[in-house]
Amino acid sequence: MGLGFADKKSGRETPAGLFPLTDPFPEGDLPEVEILVGDITKFGDSLEASNPIPTKEEEDQFYKPKVSTWGVFPRPNDISKTYGGGRTIRPGETLETAEERTAKEARTKQLLAAYKKKIGLNIDPKLKSDCEKALKDGDSLMDLGNLKEALPFYEQVMEKLAFQSDLHGLAALQWSICQDSLNRSNEARMMYEKLQSHPSPKVSKKARQFVFGFQAMEMLKVRSLNRSPRSTGYQNYFEAFLQNNTNYAVKEEGEVDEGAMSQAIPYVIFLLSPIFMVLLIAASRFR
Repeated sequence: MGLGFADKKSGRETPAGLFPLTDPFPEGDLPEVEILVGDITKFGDSLEASNPIPTKEEEDQFYKPKVSTWGVFPRPNDISKTYGGGRTIRPGETLETAEERTAKEARTKQLLAAYKKKIGLNIDPKLKSDCEKALKDGDSLMDLGNLKEALPFYEQVMEKLAFQSDLHGLAALQWSICQDSLNRSNEARMMYEKLQSHPSPKVSKKARQFVFGFQAMEMLKVRSLNRSPRSTGYQNYFEAFLQNNTNYAVKEEGEVDEGAMSQAIPYVIFLLSPIFMVLLIAASRFR
């Protein structure tokens, strides 16, 4: 029994993906359509309420510009009277009363005093002298290499003065340098980044330079600096110089360190051992 797959189909069929076109206008008479038209007289009240006709008095209150460049919409004749402002000062007329002027001056002085106090311009002379002395003592200890002892002096200045003051900026900068020298890079970098916005140009410039150094270390993949614990021949001299020790004795040229000699003896024996072996063999043959 065959399924009829090989049978030829008669007629022309539509290709795949295409549909036969249909006529949008059917043949024959079109259906009747009824159009409803309302009576406009019944909507007169609502139209007047939505579009009120301005009266003569209202028209006089508005200014209608004749030039289109100034805008085509009407505006009040006296804008100052309608929206406020626009005060006219006559010759000899006072701008404000004496009470208003006194209150305004007092308010201005109060704001200026608060601003100066905030940025550190108004500082008590005694407090300023104490902070300058503390900053000087901290710098002296820092020059001697006593970094940990110098930190409390800088912190004292930072606590007593505002951040915007010059003394606070200098103390914070020196404090950051001490922290960086003590391998406390995180604390130092945080303070450097904060000091970049300091009002003092000297402090902000130094802070930007130190921050650039940290950025260069990150770019070069340098995480920290390893300081070698090995001492050199000049270490004792520098320590004596920092401690103002004038009785430093320099070693003579012929004096040799015992530790260095003990380390050099095994290498000398190792290098001379082949020579001793050759001499022993030669001596045994002559016998």
